[in-house]
Amino acid sequence: MSSGPAATGLTEPGSDVGAHPDFEYALALGLRPAPVGRRALAFGVEAAIVAVVAAPGVIGMSQLVAAGASGTAGSLVPLILLLSSLFAGYSFVLTQVALHGLKGVTVGKAIFGIRSVRAATLGKPGFWRMLWRALILQVSLWFPPLAVVVLLSPLWDPGRRGRGWLDRAGGNWLIDVAQGLDPYDAKALRLAKRTLEPAAGPAPTGLPSLATVFTGSAIEPIPFVPAKRLESAIVGVVQQPLPASPAQPAPQAHPQAQAHPQAQAHAQAHPQAQAHPLPRVQPLPTVQPLPGAHPAPAARGPLTEALLLFDDGTRIHVSGSGLIGRNPEPRAQEAVGMLVPIADDSWSVSKTHAAFGFDDRGFWIVDRASRNGTSLRVGEEFVRVPTHSPTPVGEGQTVMLGERSFVVLGSEREADE
Repeated sequence: MSSGPAATGLTEPGSDVGAHPDFEYALALGLRPAPVGRRALAFGVEAAIVAVVAAPGVIGMSQLVAAGASGTAGSLVPLILLLSSLFAGYSFVLTQVALHGLKGVTVGKAIFGIRSVRAATLGKPGFWRMLWRALILQVSLWFPPLAVVVLLSPLWDPGRRGRGWLDRAGGNWLIDVAQGLDPYDAKALRLAKRTLEPAAGPAPTGLPSLATVFTGSAIEPIPFVPAKRLESAIVGVVQQPLPASPAQPAPQAHPQAQAHPQAQAHAQAHPQAQAHPLPRVQPLPTVQPLPGAHPAPAARGPLTEALLLFDDGTRIHVSGSGLIGRNPEPRAQEAVGMLVPIADDSWSVSKTHAAFGFDDRGFWIVDRASRNGTSLRVGEEFVRVPTHSPTPVGEGQTVMLGERSFVVLGSEREADE
């Protein structure tokens, strides 16, 4: 399996070459399979609604059968009950199919925190696919033993993703959005992709070498000749060709100069101008430190307090332990030293998003099962901070809380710089 769309060249995440589901990439994003227990409860709620809607039809049908058996003319009430029940029942089923295909949700799934996505793309399942899935379920209900096998098929999914026969027929996957990532949340999905897929920087361009070259008998420097001035006021560099050997003279830069006899006569009259020895370069004297100069400060130990510089310019001094979020609250019997509420108009930050503190490694942070997760920027990548596992954060590193971020600094002076 590939590690994501970047490795496969696909624009749709979650699938590998051939549009097969790439569950490793989906799990890395934060998606989780829907538990079988909650799936059963969701199906039970929907079956109960269908039973309530069908009850008037069953009553009307029984009255029509009784009237036909007795040979007496019955009223129109049983027929009205039957027809209205059939209309309401099929309307409910079609509404469920439409919501499932276009929104990835039904009544039962919405109650128990379950969403349905297309397995190959993590997008909407599609109306026609879900209609086909519903027809297969409808046919299986006419054969109770087959219906039982179909409904229990997620238990023996070879991929251990909880996908049953109906899910494979519809090409969908039921996921848990109560404990995992909701792919219908565009901001959360964008953050998860950014965590896994660091932006690729431009490739470094080569520069001409200014090193010396050993030609066999002497070390000769590569001549540095400034080229014509560019529009950007930066002098270019041109690398001249080296002589074939020290015994051969270097080629003349201007061969046309031989056509001037006066220049040749002047060279013969003044031979000392042709070979002028280079002046000897004296070594630079050792620079002594100035009186009263202080040595470079020694490396500092682990942080015992820090300054959090947020993306909106807010500065918060922290020490000890604390919680951070939209409106953080400690758990029962939990003692923390600070509560750091942060504003978030996009609601990407959870109420109690993360916890922080200090130990012998310095500042650390831990995610508190937040909806959009906590990430730590390491170089050009964003690394997801695991839940309930403290992760050390160095000075100058950036921490992402949903769409908000802050930099961990050791002092106010560093923030000003």
